[in-house]
Amino acid sequence: MPFDRILVATGRRPRTAGIGLDLAGVEIDARGAIAVDDRLRTSAPRIFAAGDVTARLPFTHVAAHHARVAAVNALLGTRRSVDETIPWVTFTDPEVAHVGLTEAEARERWGDRAIVARSDYATLDRAITEGQPLGFALLVADPRGHLVGATVAAPGAGEAIAELTARVKHADKIDRLSSTVHAYPTLAEGPARAADEHLRLRYASPRYRALARPVLAVRRVLARQRSRSRQHAADRGANAGLERSCGGSSTGASPRPRSIASSPPRPAVPARSAPPDRPSHGSPTCGWARGPLPGSRSRRPDASPTAVG
Repeated sequence: MPFDRILVATGRRPRTAGIGLDLAGVEIDARGAIAVDDRLRTSAPRIFAAGDVTARLPFTHVAAHHARVAAVNALLGTRRSVDETIPWVTFTDPEVAHVGLTEAEARERWGDRAIVARSDYATLDRAITEGQPLGFALLVADPRGHLVGATVAAPGAGEAIAELTARVKHADKIDRLSSTVHAYPTLAEGPARAADEHLRLRYASPRYRALARPVLAVRRVLARQRSRSRQHAADRGANAGLERSCGGSSTGASPRPRSIASSPPRPAVPARSAPPDRPSHGSPTCGWARGPLPGSRSRRPDASPTAVG
């Protein structure tokens, strides 16, 4: 690989010498960093320290976070603690971003029960469009599926790590990352694709398939029962409507009495039976429904005209 220069980073040391910390009762460690507790309070109760001088993750965004915590605690006497869920980004090409536990740390803590999900950017549409289909997103979760760490080594990793930091801080499950809608096409889809792949492998496993079979069978039986119940209800409603239109029941029951005031009497219409060549099939119909309509011609050439009263 051709190169111009090699940069060797040997680390940084806090510049705390010669400012009278020993006279103020502030302790420092062997590297010269000021010792602080989780509230950024030094060994002197009324003195706080923040930023790189504490040798806690020497990043600018960490120093800004320390300033928010130390200033409020020093001025108002509150007991706020620093957030340990801190992301870091190495601005190489591609970028490398990380937050929380690494895969190795999770394996050391939970062994094979640790959950690891991975997605390669070689199949990510935005990375392909940008001409940089390289890198990966790695999610680390505890045995219950709560996110405890994430690593992204890909273009735009520093942007994608922000969402993952919030997920790790609130111990969200991998499922929630998968169900969150991400804009398309974006590089931020990379970690979500890793969550999708984890769920796909989990639900496609023989264990979940064996559990799903009886559940799906019961759902099919219930669906058939509901369909039959709806059909029976529709049939009963159709029969009831037919009985009301005929003025009574087709089984010979007496018609329902009507109020003279609300329904004036109408002249009775003689019931006509079905012709011999047209069997009734046992369906509930009005008595005159199967005969020829008054004033109409007979359907049979040899039938005599029907008298209309």
